[in-house]
Amino acid sequence: MRGAHLEILWILPVGLGLNALMTALASIQFRSYNLPVRVTEVNLPFIQRKFRLSVAIVPGFMVAIFATAGIYLAAIMRGARMRSESPKAAGYQMND
Repeated sequence: MRGAHLEILWILPVGLGLNALMTALASIQFRSYNLPVRVTEVNLPFIQRKFRLSVAIVPGFMVAIFATAGIYLAAIMRGARMRSESPKAAGYQMND
């Protein structure tokens, strides 16, 4: 049982390595190739177009995220309360 805790420590160096790799790749500016096609004067305007979401959609996403977390938290608390009030669910009988 003691070694089981040490087996998970490999996640730390792997995570740090992936973080360093992604940071290094993000810092490289690919000028001539950023798509499977070569960038030319003709297709440059098409490549530079960007799709942007409206800022007004961010509160909607925030509401959806917090509502989902709240629903799951309420379900967890309801289940824990039901389990604590039921002696049979916990696998023991209370002494009266």
